[in-house]
Amino acid sequence: MNDELEIYNIPFERSILSSIIFNPSDFTYISNQLSRDHFYLVAHQNIYTAMINLTAMDKPIDEEFLRSELNRIGQFDERIMVEVLTANPIANITPYIQELAKYKDRRTLLGLSTQFKKAAQAEDPINAAKELIVALEEGMSIDRRLPHPTNHEEIEEKEVEFILKDWLPIPRNTVSLVTAPGGSGKTWTVLQIAARFCIQNKSSKAFLWLSEDPKSLSKSRLNKILSGVLDNSVPNLKIDIADDATPHLLNIIGNKVTTDPIWHDMKKVFDPYDLIILDPLIAFFGGDENNNGHARFFMQLFTEYAGKNEKTIIFIHHSTKGTAGSRGAGAIVDAARLHYEVDRIRNKEKEIDESKLHMRLVRLAKDNYNAGAILKSSEVERQIFPNQDNSTTLGRSERFNSVFIGD
Repeated sequence: MNDELEIYNIPFERSILSSIIFNPSDFTYISNQLSRDHFYLVAHQNIYTAMINLTAMDKPIDEEFLRSELNRIGQFDERIMVEVLTANPIANITPYIQELAKYKDRRTLLGLSTQFKKAAQAEDPINAAKELIVALEEGMSIDRRLPHPTNHEEIEEKEVEFILKDWLPIPRNTVSLVTAPGGSGKTWTVLQIAARFCIQNKSSKAFLWLSEDPKSLSKSRLNKILSGVLDNSVPNLKIDIADDATPHLLNIIGNKVTTDPIWHDMKKVFDPYDLIILDPLIAFFGGDENNNGHARFFMQLFTEYAGKNEKTIIFIHHSTKGTAGSRGAGAIVDAARLHYEVDRIRNKEKEIDESKLHMRLVRLAKDNYNAGAILKSSEVERQIFPNQDNSTTLGRSERFNSVFIGD
């Protein structure tokens, strides 16, 4: 590299191209931020151009199709392709694209500097310089954090879709939140969400990463729901459960927040599933739970992923002590499109209603997509646990603990 001024970064270029090959579904998003000129190496420019061509022809971006397309245009280089394929894919590609934009702009400036010297020698140096300034403005990279307006007539109209409209409506392809006090039945609730979803969508798959309970216990609870609540007879429901320790997705160094590379691998685990439930949110976080900047960064990873890949994601999140409301930074709730609070049902005296120990009050605490219009209320009662005969001689605590202990 230039010792005085860095004007390219070949490893960054390789990693970006590798990331596209290993996760081609992100290419539409990436191509809106990246052009051929962002790459310094001509061979990398050719690979990126081949990717654009394949997309235009509705062909997959993979090694074999890239090889074929590059051979077709007479630009295939075996050594370069191997270097790209063996480069490490990037979990959060945006900062790398922004770095390439800086290098591109530096190259543009260096190229124009010699032209400004020539403009100074022209008969009309001011006009010559103005022409170069226009060229400079057109050639510099646009800050991709800025909006990209589209005429309303060109935007495809699309209604919000919901799953479980007949029980607890949840918007598809975005992130929702479920909170509750400890022991109120959060896990039972999301297990039933997964069961109902797979019963109603027999070809779809659900994944629950319930890190706070052994999966043997989650399996037991799921079976109780299937037999004691749903009376299910649908065989072979596609529900997978994990209880593995969770990785932190944020790396915090001083004021800098970055995404841990494991996010790239985690998305591969999520790829086969339509519904993804993660418990608890904080176990995946890695930042300061009360820091809105950290929370916003974290939630953006999932909202972007859900939208681009058509995944419905539900986080279980701890509630503030003594309430069913969300704990921690407000940005967590702000980023979610829907937020349900689950709590015990109480009578007029604010005591737990012992006739409804198998039920829970579900409160619609945030509703960006108007799920309330489907529920026709902001609060509903739903059966969460298998019903018990509350007329037995067992004491209240015995009846409660015999079935309902835990989340």
